[in-house]
Amino acid sequence: MLVVGGGGRLARAIGRAAPGRARLESRRNLDIRDPAAVRERLAALRPAALVNCAVVNGVDAIEQAPEPAHAVNALAPGVLARCCAETGTPFIHISTDYVFGGRDGGPWPEDAPHAPVNAYGRMKAEGEARVLEAFPGACVVRVAWLFGDGGCFVAQMIERARRQGEISVVADQVGSPTPINALATRLLALADLMAAGDVRVPQVLHLAGGPPVSRFDWVRTAFEAYREAGGEALRLRPVAQGSTDAAAPRPAFSALDVSRAEALFGWRLPWAERTAAIGRAGALAERPEG
Repeated sequence: MLVVGGGGRLARAIGRAAPGRARLESRRNLDIRDPAAVRERLAALRPAALVNCAVVNGVDAIEQAPEPAHAVNALAPGVLARCCAETGTPFIHISTDYVFGGRDGGPWPEDAPHAPVNAYGRMKAEGEARVLEAFPGACVVRVAWLFGDGGCFVAQMIERARRQGEISVVADQVGSPTPINALATRLLALADLMAAGDVRVPQVLHLAGGPPVSRFDWVRTAFEAYREAGGEALRLRPVAQGSTDAAAPRPAFSALDVSRAEALFGWRLPWAERTAAIGRAGALAERPEG
């Protein structure tokens, strides 16, 4: 399996899940914006599948200066899809919950119209469209709020609260925290299904954690586990998105409906236990030896 965007978190998780099976390709070694370079690499390696994890995801920086990220987030996915269509290489393109925004009535299903609220989301929505136009046999996989790989958001919040005494986390942003290592194993299984020609694989698939939760309640789950494992009581204060100095708006509700993955493949990615494990590990790490 060839995984482009090899320096990113999800690509590295795939590499850990499949040592010796996944080749991680960094931007230095392959310019995914260049069709000739992509065709040459596919011809040389003849991979069983290609997974596009390449992304520029500094949401605030993109809002202020979108052009540098547009080639990777919006244009390159179409290049990769076209080259895979030419060679018959199964192609998985990783997208994001940020193609959606506010919603009443529950998590977003795969066939919901795009509704991004920031430049990053608009680019990723364009990338999805280019992929499916170039290669209808590709699979666009939307993921969200990856965590569980060291210095992730939850672990950062624990560390910050230890240093500062109290932290603020937005309570009006709801999404789907996704354990990254479990996600990596699902992507490997999906690539195997596509390589085998499994007709159940849809054009768009949500692989994300559940159930939906606010960022505040997500972090609170970790803090409670931290305290129950013998750590100090970390203080957490809910705030509204409007009170932060972020340059880009975040979607108020971007939780993904994962019923398609559950029905087709039995894949579930619950976030609560992995979040609590991060909290417990943080408390144990603070205990003095002996």
